[in-house]
Amino acid sequence: MRVASSQRLLTTDPDIRAGLDSQIEKLAKTLSEDLTIAADRSQSSRAAQAAAKVQEAADAWMALHRRAIASSVEGNSAVDPHASGTTVGDVDRYSRIVSQQVELLVNYTAGDGFLFRQKALSTIKRDLQLNVAGLTVALFLSALFSWLLARRIIGPVAIASRAARSIAGGDLDATVPKGGTDELG
Repeated sequence: MRVASSQRLLTTDPDIRAGLDSQIEKLAKTLSEDLTIAADRSQSSRAAQAAAKVQEAADAWMALHRRAIASSVEGNSAVDPHASGTTVGDVDRYSRIVSQQVELLVNYTAGDGFLFRQKALSTIKRDLQLNVAGLTVALFLSALFSWLLARRIIGPVAIASRAARSIAGGDLDATVPKGGTDELG
């Protein structure tokens, strides 16, 4: 926008001026749309405020640019440093302000992205630790219940198996243990 503005103020050809005016308006609209998107997607109020400051500086730049164009149309040549040097200087100064504000916005956005990434990595690490702890508890409880069930089932079956082996071995006087009331007897 800055280059197109400088070219617009220096040229006298009406066709080139119209093309540069169109280009400047298009660039200003694109900048405004991009800033709106950046503000909407920002992850912090600091980045949203920086986007608003960029928009304010860009709007001020456009107002000064239009004032410089109006003064050059009224007959004050933009090339004449005495006639419009202050206006051109103001346009350049606001161009630098817009650039600085865009740099701040980029830095804030990059910082927010880094912080968001760190937070995501921290959340992933915490979730992984919770999953490992949950798996460990589940395995421990599974082993405990398996051991309890094995004691409950294998004990009576082993006693009944010993009695059956004794009887099968020919000891018909073997003591058969008294059974319980469940399926295992």
